[in-house]
Amino acid sequence: MRSNSQRLLVAARNYSKNKSETDFLADALGLLSPKKSNRNVPSYKPSILRNLQRGSVTEHYSEIEKELLPQYNTHAVDHSNQLHNLISDLHVANELPSKRPSQKNLMNHVRSLQNEDELVDLAKLSFYQNRLTLPLMTRFILNKHLQQLSRLPFDVNNLDQSAFEKNGWTELNFSEFKILLLKKYHDLNQPLSIVRLLRDEFDHKFLPLIRQQKLSPFYERIVWKFYFDYIQMGSEESTIKSLDNVRTSFLIWEASTANCCEIAGSILHQHELNKLQRLFFELCSCNAVESIVSTQLEAGTSPFLSALKKISVKFKLYNVDDSLSENVTKRALTYSFIHSVEDVISTYLPEWRDDAALARIMSELRSYRSQMVREGVSEHIGSEVYAN
Repeated sequence: MRSNSQRLLVAARNYSKNKSETDFLADALGLLSPKKSNRNVPSYKPSILRNLQRGSVTEHYSEIEKELLPQYNTHAVDHSNQLHNLISDLHVANELPSKRPSQKNLMNHVRSLQNEDELVDLAKLSFYQNRLTLPLMTRFILNKHLQQLSRLPFDVNNLDQSAFEKNGWTELNFSEFKILLLKKYHDLNQPLSIVRLLRDEFDHKFLPLIRQQKLSPFYERIVWKFYFDYIQMGSEESTIKSLDNVRTSFLIWEASTANCCEIAGSILHQHELNKLQRLFFELCSCNAVESIVSTQLEAGTSPFLSALKKISVKFKLYNVDDSLSENVTKRALTYSFIHSVEDVISTYLPEWRDDAALARIMSELRSYRSQMVREGVSEHIGSEVYAN
């Protein structure tokens, strides 16, 4: 019995020597998996002599303490608290109001971006968040740093109507987007794309919308500019006659460059204009203006023509009212319009007194303004008398 104990003690010491500190640490942490002991046990052979010396097999093996490996159990860790806290944090994050930038701030940000990768990433984010409205899309499309339209998360030539309706688009917006593409193709120097788009869309989409006056002046001017530059060059006057609409005629003039003076004369002949509209187009069609504009256009651009167009666009000349209205806002708008025209004449035609046509136009403008002043003073005096 003593020899058995000594033998086990020696085996334990040898086991300790062969076992490294890492194994001890892993064993203490319960990281070691149980494995079978590889012991070479000789096969049992019955022997009468051994049976007489040591007793029966049962008695012999009952005295030997079997060396068994300890029971290794995986340490159970309770993760319920961690999961509960994680779920609680997710609920709180979901319930917090989303601090998204306003549409106005987002549009200003898009306008300031100068990196195409950033533009594309923001366009994708806005589209998938259903925030890509047409005004925001306009900022993306007209940004000169966006060069590859194929990188956008949609096909610009075939928009998914259901997807963009989720972004707040109306039926009209899809036609307006195609008009924006005309401007973009021009910026990208793709004239064939402009021609193809106009041939596909002008007759059955753009023109009916123009006749119904559903397009805003901004979009209609774009249509007329590229239509006369790429499809029907020099046909402005015939178009004015066929459509016979004051608003459209004014927008055609604002969109044109080469034949602006002839177009102004055609508008005077085609429509019955009010006094302010008539004086403005008489100015635009007079010989002195035509001479200066033609000279400037030979050099590339005409600042004089640009100044006249800015006045027409700013004051919506097609809708200017020349009646001596009692409305203070309309009266102030008329004052400002007359002052702008006089200022342009004085800037680009300083010798206007030597030209009979220009002198007459300036005289009528000043006379109209004086009449407005007199009417305003008389109304003010009359209101004071009535109040007293």
